[in-house]
Amino acid sequence: MLAPYLPVVYAQCWSAAEYSETLLRAYSRVVQHPLLSRNQVPGDEAVAVASTPRKLLECLQVWAPPEDKDCCFIGRVRYFNDTEVREQIGITLGQRMPEGTISGRQMAELILLKRSAFRHEDEIRLIYIKKSDVSPPRFMSLEINPNTIFKSVIFDPRLVEFERKERESIIRALGYDGSVDIFKLYVATALTIMIN
Repeated sequence: MLAPYLPVVYAQCWSAAEYSETLLRAYSRVVQHPLLSRNQVPGDEAVAVASTPRKLLECLQVWAPPEDKDCCFIGRVRYFNDTEVREQIGITLGQRMPEGTISGRQMAELILLKRSAFRHEDEIRLIYIKKSDVSPPRFMSLEINPNTIFKSVIFDPRLVEFERKERESIIRALGYDGSVDIFKLYVATALTIMIN
């Protein structure tokens, strides 16, 4: 019932976690063939990309119409228990709804609230607040230059080496000339331990 009074919001979620086993397994799937050692579900693989908040926000601002430049935000999600999230939303909307307006910044701050159960995501959100649109599209897309916006690309570490090289050849052929890193959680480390 509040929808007519609230602006349309588009958000893209990123994570500040450098390496997350939980996110890897949530978004990427590798099922190795027992004889061929090849992933049987390559369409379910994910690729992790690294960027910076500044690059992401600048990309959104370049894409946004001139009148919407002040509708682009990026921020770190704040985690609260269920009651606190509801209270924060209630307080903000309760203060602004009598006037019938909520600013883009206030809406973005609400979008940066999330329940504590998701704290492991360490989420960053890129947010675009659409000022007015009679029938806004469900999704919005914008062109990016991967060489400009990405610092690095990481393939699923469960791929065997020849498959990782195949994936890298594909993105190189598509024009990506940036860094390709390794998911360091799975890198074996040798320790020398002196026992007396």
